[in-house]
Amino acid sequence: MNVMRDELFPIIYKVFYEVKERNHLKGELPEVKFKPINLLGLRLFYEGVQKLYDTGNLSRKSFAESYGFDLSEELNEKVEEKELMKELGLDLPTAGEPPPVVPGTPGKPAAPKKPAPKPKAGAPPGNDNGKQ
Repeated sequence: MNVMRDELFPIIYKVFYEVKERNHLKGELPEVKFKPINLLGLRLFYEGVQKLYDTGNLSRKSFAESYGFDLSEELNEKVEEKELMKELGLDLPTAGEPPPVVPGTPGKPAAPKKPAPKPKAGAPPGNDNGKQ
């Protein structure tokens, strides 16, 4: 994360420089600083959200929003997904189960790999002459 921030500094200074030049401003460019990223605080926040949800003190809508999702949109997507899976003759996943691999999907294998052939009896792997 901090590396990405460091990559932004030249861009930010270039923008500041352009603003200064186009507006004929005088003086030094401002110094840009970012507060440190507090990943522990973020983790604690999400753990708290999860506890509230698990104990029934947080709605599904609020739970989804805390992660940046729109519950209505996600539910509509799930309905469309179910319909498409039925059309394609695919099994519907159950909760906690990973989504199925659709054959031919980019980045996914088109079919399961076949097991490697068994070595011939009497010859160790790599020995083509059949001697042991």
